[in-house]
Amino acid sequence: MNVRKTILAAVLLTACSATAHAADTFLGVETGERRFYWGLNYGSWDNIDLDHLALVLGADVSNFLGTEIHLGKTDDYSSQVAPGVTGTIETRFLAAAFVRANLRYKQATFYVMGGYGYIDFSQLSLNQWNFADNIDGPAYGAGMDLYGGPHTAFNLSAIRYVDDGDNTIDTFNIGIVHHFDWPGISSRY
Repeated sequence: MNVRKTILAAVLLTACSATAHAADTFLGVETGERRFYWGLNYGSWDNIDLDHLALVLGADVSNFLGTEIHLGKTDDYSSQVAPGVTGTIETRFLAAAFVRANLRYKQATFYVMGGYGYIDFSQLSLNQWNFADNIDGPAYGAGMDLYGGPHTAFNLSAIRYVDDGDNTIDTFNIGIVHHFDWPGISSRY
């Protein structure tokens, strides 16, 4: 599948960046609120809150450029989205690969990123109607890392994991990131 090849390529790029280019490798965990919009001809779901947890693996190949891989899962969710209509969302996992542009300033790094996202559903339904078991599409986001020490940062970000024209999955995250500096590009502050 094309999505799996794209994610595999991003994982390999991140791994190769960390070793071949002596990149600043980092690992993080993020959690937050997820907003799900599913556009349908006969209605839509808007702002269904889904808590999520994601693991972030990345490498900065220079002071200004890096890559990130996000792997995560949302909590299952079921709600009455309209009178007499119950919506159910259950995810197996989400995956996204990003290229990231960094701007470092004192004890902070600001970034924007773009890439591709994929979400695999175990159930996505309205009453008796079931929909696609996965969605994929462009992904993008922005955020900042606020450093309390030379290697560990508090992270704030907003990410749209999938935007395929009709459907979007947005997250507003907090997290923690740790840089391993093998051997490190330059001081972050």
